[in-house]
Amino acid sequence: MMKVSVKFYAHLGDLVGKKSKMEIELQEHATVSHLLDVLLLDSKIKEHILDVNEDIKSDITIMRNGREIKFLEGLSTVLHPDDEIQIFPVVAGGSALKLETELLIVDEALESDYNAKIHVRRVVESLRGCTQQK
Repeated sequence: MMKVSVKFYAHLGDLVGKKSKMEIELQEHATVSHLLDVLLLDSKIKEHILDVNEDIKSDITIMRNGREIKFLEGLSTVLHPDDEIQIFPVVAGGSALKLETELLIVDEALESDYNAKIHVRRVVESLRGCTQQK
């Protein structure tokens, strides 16, 4: 058995209440899909994360140790002991407020990966300039 930590952000954190960060025990070599099976036993959370086809909704991002799983092996991404999983809604649109909200979410999600955090901040600063010019 192994433990991974899972952190929910924004309204997803509100859904899980005090347990917005939790430790989950899984079998060795479990995947993100296995983790979701355990986490989504509560249908209230499930409807916010998965669509009717049981795929991750397009407005949900899941990261393992600061990297989006869609750039790894998707739901088949293998988890390791002490991995950190972040689950948060994507904030879309061009308003500065939405951009600031997304930056805060990403900042928190990437707290353990300094280089990724710096890269994302540069991208966001670039985008912020684009929205202010309109």
